[in-house]
Amino acid sequence: MTNLLSAILQVEISLEELKAAADLYASYPTPISSALVELTRAQLVLVSREVPRVVD
Repeated sequence: MTNLLSAILQVEISLEELKAAADLYASYPTPISSALVELTRAQLVLVSREVPRVVD
């Protein structure tokens, strides 16, 4: 259960980082801010794969 909660927390943090990157891109659409969005999106995908499956 601890691993599940920890993984969910990491996903939540990654979502917040992605939102911040998207907000930056919306304010200043540059190649660097676009790359930051892609980087944080990829990080979210990787982190979400760490969420363990719950089996009955």
